[in-house]
Amino acid sequence: AMLYVIASPCGPYFKTGFKAVSLYCDETNVRAWPGGVGNRKLGANYAPSVGPQVAAEKKGYQQVLWTIGEDHELMEVGTMNLLVLWRNEQGEVELITPPLDGTILPGVTRDSILELTRSWGEFKVSERKINMKQITKACDEGRLLEVFGAGTACVVTPVKCIHFQGKDYNIPLDPNNPESQAGPITNRIYQTLFGIQYGEVPSKWSVVITQMAIIFGTMHVVKKAGLENPEYAPIIRTAYATVTAVIVALTFYIKTLIQQKNDSTELEYDDPTPGSDQGRIKTTVAKYDLGELSKLQKSTLFTVAIVGFMHFKFGYIQPLILQSLLPLLNLYKNQLFQIYVLGKPAVDSLQRPWVPENPFAALTGAANTANPAVTSSSTTAATVAEESADASRSSTDSAGSSDSEKNANKED
Repeated sequence: AMLYVIASPCGPYFKTGFKAVSLYCDETNVRAWPGGVGNRKLGANYAPSVGPQVAAEKKGYQQVLWTIGEDHELMEVGTMNLLVLWRNEQGEVELITPPLDGTILPGVTRDSILELTRSWGEFKVSERKINMKQITKACDEGRLLEVFGAGTACVVTPVKCIHFQGKDYNIPLDPNNPESQAGPITNRIYQTLFGIQYGEVPSKWSVVITQMAIIFGTMHVVKKAGLENPEYAPIIRTAYATVTAVIVALTFYIKTLIQQKNDSTELEYDDPTPGSDQGRIKTTVAKYDLGELSKLQKSTLFTVAIVGFMHFKFGYIQPLILQSLLPLLNLYKNQLFQIYVLGKPAVDSLQRPWVPENPFAALTGAANTANPAVTSSSTTAATVAEESADASRSSTDSAGSSDSEKNANKED
């Protein structure tokens, strides 16, 4: 027997990209029955759903919301697991997903989201039954915060509307951005999972081997191409000098951006440096960032000195070639570059303070994590809940979904 693995690039799962979808709650058909194979990846779970899916599209909705029983207990959405963020009747912000009772597919993305959000410790995370009566009541009372589907192909898909018993229930998205296609927590989950998949967010779930691959790959190419020949030395020196100049210029550009912004937000944290005895540190974001930038500049100058010594003293060419590639990659991954140049928010792996990078992380899979810091930059679940609730109370029921949604791509 032979095993074939086929890998292929692909675009967004839906034609509309990462945009909120509308759901039609099917009160007639049931996706899976207790005692059946609803928790298995079988064709029998997908073929019968094609008819209801087509019917929902004709009504102007993009996906089917599957329920079961007289209470219309939630099951899945399309072929995705379903998750609901709300403020429950006890006043707690809670993320709920139906339990694995044999009718629900135990998706890897579902499990990842549960573990990820539990690690945040910002709101309650539950696996329990929830029905449409509870959903509609929460929506009417302004307690329904976000709804989204989760699956391997789409990662997460935000939901903006659920049609149930002749009425459209509008789901809040981002109360601070009317143009947003996802709620703050949904978007945060999406960005975090996507970042982990691409090695941009450190995680115990993956091992980033980019740097080691570049090192060994470059060494192999240098040897095969004969680039260690002295006749190539002037070209390689020029390339190295150019890269170094670009990096130095970028660090001064970042310094200018830090000084212009002059973020005076107070930052208090335990020193994350291994073996440090400084204890609790109090500073501001601007001072902290300037300190980190100074470390980066000193590291760059130290590397230049070491590489220059190895080249001119011993004639080594490989260090020059490697240091023409790796510093650019490291600068791109640097938190200051990500925040000030790329404009990414300082949350999750970019939340200050930053633990000094483990040089063996690429080999061991160790993830760098930040110590808890008291700042006002992170989005909390409580803030999201309050803002979403206010937006929900002021919203009105829509007359229906637009005809353009009928052409949205459905899940295979």
